Amino acid sequence: FLAYIDDKLANISVPVVSKDELVRQREEGMNLQRAHAEWNRFNNLTAQYGAQISEYTNKIAELETEKAGFRDPSVIDYEISAIQGEIQNLQARLIELGNIGTSLRFKQKELQDKINEGNNAWKEAQNIGVGKVCSHCGQPIKTSEALEKHKAELLKKVDDLRPIIDSLKAEVSDLLQQQQNSSEEYNALNQNITAYNAEVSKRMTEKLHQSKVLDDLNKYIGQRDNVSKMLSSLGSVPRVDLPDNFMETMASLQNGIAAWELWEVNMNDRQS
Repeated sequence: FLAYIDDKLANISVPVVSKDELVRQREEGMNLQRAHAEWNRFNNLTAQYGAQISEYTNKIAELETEKAGFRDPSVIDYEISAIQGEIQNLQARLIELGNIGTSLRFKQKELQDKINEGNNAWKEAQNIGVGKVCSHCGQPIKTSEALEKHKAELLKKVDDLRPIIDSLKAEVSDLLQQQQNSSEEYNALNQNITAYNAEVSKRMTEKLHQSKVLDDLNKYIGQRDNVSKMLSSLGSVPRVDLPDNFMETMASLQNGIAAWELWEVNMNDRQS
């Protein structure tokens, strides 16, 4: 059995360097590898945060440039208020023009009522006779004298209505002319109101755009500041590079330690 163990020991090629030294060198290498990994992480995060800060800074510069060209919001509000005032004036005029039609219909009915009233009085004056009831006063006509009196009253009513009818005809004619003349104005007013509403809409859009730009500007400033704090929190990590043959060296150390461990196992077996 001892010969078997000795044969195995003879076939184990242990390094010249002790196991403890190999373990120390391996631990040193692992520490170097961890430091290199930490530096890589630091370097990658620094590059990542730096790129983000650069991107946010460029966006902020673009928005600041656009903001510099903004018109004063108070000027925009004043323009909107002024245009809306003009719109109200135009709408009031539209209502006035619409009232012409209402007034015309009212006067036309009033005129027709007076014409009917005059025609009825004239017809009654022609047809009235003794024994009939006068529609003007509601009294029965019993004598020829009463007949003549009632007829005269009816004819006077016709005469009294003539200037009223003439006046109403003039008013109707004037309103008809106004309505005819207002048609073109009515269309022009609607076109102007549409144009003014478009101007108000344009200025409201301008205000909304300004608000969005300011919101975006504050957002990017906040994002840049947050990333800057994250970058500062990384602190400073020294650069650590691994030798070109690092992996081969670590493998060699591990093989050496494994050889020593195998030798120790066999020596323990021999001594037991």
